Amino acid sequence: MNDEQRLRATFREEARELLTELEGSLLALEDNPFDRDAVGRVFRALHTIKGAGGLVGFDDIAAFAHEMETVFEAVRDGDSEVSSTLISLSLAGMDFLQQLLHEELTLDDPQAKTLIAELRRHQPEGEGGSLVKGVKVFTEEEAGNGGFFLFEAESRIEIERNDAVAPAEGDGAGARAGDTVDEGALREEPASRQD
Repeated sequence: MNDEQRLRATFREEARELLTELEGSLLALEDNPFDRDAVGRVFRALHTIKGAGGLVGFDDIAAFAHEMETVFEAVRDGDSEVSSTLISLSLAGMDFLQQLLHEELTLDDPQAKTLIAELRRHQPEGEGGSLVKGVKVFTEEEAGNGGFFLFEAESRIEIERNDAVAPAEGDGAGARAGDTVDEGALREEPASRQD
């Protein structure tokens, strides 16, 4: 078994544990929709599945987990509420993640399209899908700093790299990975790396 195969096997094992945690937390939310700890556990499980899946090449898992994570981020932040419909949808999503993990289905499957459409109905307006338009990613050599080149964006963008992409002052100053900045705060030149 080569290194890539070992990483993928390790991810599968950890993902199964996370999916078990996810199921338990969703069932806890079914019993008590106001359980903030359970919301946090759901969010963290999905966030970890998304991140680790993306790192080891399970792109469909990462993309689908992101859709679910966005819904629970809104719940965690108080922008949305847990409902029986959301729990049923999330349990179906969890089952779909398991099928993706076993490589039984892909995001091209009609079931995926239906689930993603339903998940996006539960996301705050403007949060579904990619928020970014017109992002060109340069190689480190091309950009001279490994950063993004942002030349057009929707009204908001979530920063996905640990490089600053906003000006040193004003709105969006010092934006880092995970931050959200307004379109007006973005520069039309390669972002300088801030360490």
